[in-house]
Amino acid sequence: MKFLTQQDFDEMSFRWKSRTFRTFPLQAEVKKDVPLIGYSLSAYDNSTTLTSGTPHVGLFVLVATVHDEKQNNFGKLIKFKNDMGVDCAIYLSNSSLRNGNGVNEMVKRGFYMEPDSQVIHKLQRYILLTKSDNFVPYVSYTGYSKAFNSFVLPDGLYNKDGKKLVVYDQRADDLPLDVNGSYTVWKNDIASHAVQYPIPAFALIVPFSSLLFPFVDLGTIFTHFYGLSSRGKTLLLQLAASVFGNGSDPRNSSQKSLISQWNATPVGLEGMAALYNGSIGLLDEIHKCDDKDFPNAIYALCGGINKARGKSTGALREQKSWVFPGLSSGEQSGLEKIAKTKEEATLGRLIRFLDIHIDGQIFTGLDDIEGERLATQLKGHCSNHYGHAARDFMQQLLNWANDYDSLRERINQEKEEMFSLVCPPDLSQAEVRVMHHFALFALAGRLAVQFNILPMTQAQVLSSVCHVRDIWLASMKAHHDKLIQQQAQKRDYVAILKDEIVNNLHLYQAATDTKPRSNCKGYYQLKRHSNEYNTYLLKPETFEEIFKGNDLDEVCEQLCEKKVLLRASDQFKRSHRISSVMGKNGNSASVRLYTITADIIDDPEETLEPELVLTAEERQLILEQRQGKG
Repeated sequence: MKFLTQQDFDEMSFRWKSRTFRTFPLQAEVKKDVPLIGYSLSAYDNSTTLTSGTPHVGLFVLVATVHDEKQNNFGKLIKFKNDMGVDCAIYLSNSSLRNGNGVNEMVKRGFYMEPDSQVIHKLQRYILLTKSDNFVPYVSYTGYSKAFNSFVLPDGLYNKDGKKLVVYDQRADDLPLDVNGSYTVWKNDIASHAVQYPIPAFALIVPFSSLLFPFVDLGTIFTHFYGLSSRGKTLLLQLAASVFGNGSDPRNSSQKSLISQWNATPVGLEGMAALYNGSIGLLDEIHKCDDKDFPNAIYALCGGINKARGKSTGALREQKSWVFPGLSSGEQSGLEKIAKTKEEATLGRLIRFLDIHIDGQIFTGLDDIEGERLATQLKGHCSNHYGHAARDFMQQLLNWANDYDSLRERINQEKEEMFSLVCPPDLSQAEVRVMHHFALFALAGRLAVQFNILPMTQAQVLSSVCHVRDIWLASMKAHHDKLIQQQAQKRDYVAILKDEIVNNLHLYQAATDTKPRSNCKGYYQLKRHSNEYNTYLLKPETFEEIFKGNDLDEVCEQLCEKKVLLRASDQFKRSHRISSVMGKNGNSASVRLYTITADIIDDPEETLEPELVLTAEERQLILEQRQGKG
């Protein structure tokens, strides 16, 4: 059994068999002077003599036997002419041929066949039982196939000989991973310009790393470009898309672009991720992702496998897996997006979704007019010339070593060499993990130069990758410094509150006092049978003024953790009856106030930092102030 090349498939022609049939199965007549690939058939009625009547079925060729790597999904690939005379190809599973539904699918696609049950039955049996020397793989994924030592894309199987072999891919229309235009134009009018600038060069380098992922132990990671609008962020995704497929602008083009948008749920993004396996994941317009979905979406995309889900029968659906490098763009960073959900930007998210700030336009050194002109030219070329570079890289990579094991060994060895060049000293363990991805990007760029695909130098590759690396490391440092500052601020919340209460004790009155005071900041409650305070009750405006400029929810959470603020269920304010605030019918009103334990002053050793402990003289002064002696 041999693989069927695209050229063989295209050259297959249809022949008439004009002899009658009496016995089963139908036999295809092959003329000795006409070489045929596969079989052809035209069935007539059951007469014993030749007739010139209308055939019962149209022209078709049984192209090849089909099954996947696991010896499942057996069937036949059929090529036929429809009612319009157009060549069509269809996969018919053996099960559909056995249950009688197979040829109906051909009829739906325009295949001519008389509605005669005997003809239908014999035709299905003929297709089912006829053997072919040709083989077409049934695939449900893109990426490297270890069994075939080839790369699978929806349009074919690419091997080390540079041949495109036919595959049956039921998802062939899901992603525009195809080829169009001129490879020479792509090199001269896209790549040669983009590689002159570090960030556009990085966008061209990253897609090639996808073809190295099957040989290394790394997972999916996203590089996110963010900044002001009209700075070329979407163009970066178009450059990356043009390596594998259609690089048109998804917002302004009637073409089906390889670039998707963020307007999907985590479950929808999982389905998208399975399609991106072995190529490049490209997501534009981050603001279109629902804020509440975004934190989980990062894990969904970078998790590498979808969640187990059941069928209506109770059985589990087959789980899909993926690995690829991803590029994203938008006007806000991933950190800003997460902050809107009040969730913490965990380290796990920060090392899976790398924020890269685009400060200015992507073409450094050009003014806005020149940059816009170049961007317009590149956008046009990405829409018309694409897909060649990845396929060239596939062939040359497969010829770089003899088989999977030798390829894996060589790629990992050279990746470690690149790691020593891209990993600075004194990084955290999490940051070092990300450096392995940057090392793979650098290796992919180096190979693309070595394979004469990217018109740049090895030094330019390393400079581009390290430029983006440094932007990310700077953002990580800024985030880390901000966390330290916030932590320091959190430790001071109790001290700030204590100072404000102590300095304004004369503006607090007893909750039981019936006469209101001017400039009252709050109230206090006494412990039973004691002159000691139980709680301070701060008016909302007083509390907000004390912590002006801070996140009040965060302040309250920290004070609650230290048992300084007493909450009521899920509310930060408690309801208290205040005698000096009149309600309905002349009775005292119930008011919601921030309830602060008096231990913040009376017993500071238990709640405050050591340096905030009061002296005996300070304690006495406070007690005198409470009793109106101060």
